Amino acid sequence: MDLRCRGFGPFAQRTLDAYLESSGDFVGAALLPYYQVYRAMVRAKVNAILGGQAGFSAPARETARSARCAYLQLALALTRPGAPFLLITHGLSGSGKSRRTGQLLERFPNAVRIRSDVERKRLFGLGPLEDSRSVPGGLYTPDLNARTYRRLYELADELLAVGLPVLADATFMQRSQREAFRELAARRGVPFFLLDCRADPDTLRRRVAARRAQGGDAAEADVGVLERQFRHDEPPTADENSLSTRDDGDLKRLEAIISTAARAGAPDRTA
Repeated sequence: MDLRCRGFGPFAQRTLDAYLESSGDFVGAALLPYYQVYRAMVRAKVNAILGGQAGFSAPARETARSARCAYLQLALALTRPGAPFLLITHGLSGSGKSRRTGQLLERFPNAVRIRSDVERKRLFGLGPLEDSRSVPGGLYTPDLNARTYRRLYELADELLAVGLPVLADATFMQRSQREAFRELAARRGVPFFLLDCRADPDTLRRRVAARRAQGGDAAEADVGVLERQFRHDEPPTADENSLSTRDDGDLKRLEAIISTAARAGAPDRTA
């Protein structure tokens, strides 16, 4: 709440994202606006009292009055959440899905991101950065893929039900996976977006190899997993009406399209 009040909304979003990835407490996200309003009102009350105390200097009282107004304005804004929507990604390992969804997360104050790399590990009680070599057979099997997407679907459904925008970060290589989430958005009556993240094969191989060597990321797909993805990927077709992203220059355009459709409450992306 204090980060938002001081103009650091993107940091607030990143803090929330890290907390949810670590805790898995997605159901609690629905209550967060209420608690932020409560804390903002407490701060407003404290500053109202300080601003009226005669023992304080005139500049100090004016500072307190300004803070009171800022907290009241934030509390009011928090009672008017943005329109919900569902955005999913398509892209092979290393194509920039997490980077792009992280950027979008910062631009939609009440959005929640769910990542397949994190939820896949959570199925085995592993934290986002824990090594998965203890899992028999590894994390990237057909059965675990199916379980992971079921978990993402359940989380997206729960979050949309309470009016929160959802960013689902996963490869979504199969059209059937994408269609299931498109139907979920239609059932919940919210706009749906498919963000297609792309890079050439050699770039993907280089990024995946570097990420595995560096560590420090929830994603554990190696070049072997990437090569299998090349063989089994079903890229979005024209009728899926996807948004594509290749560079940072697309970010403002993406934000504008999503914001416009979300405000209109359109059931699908038509821009």
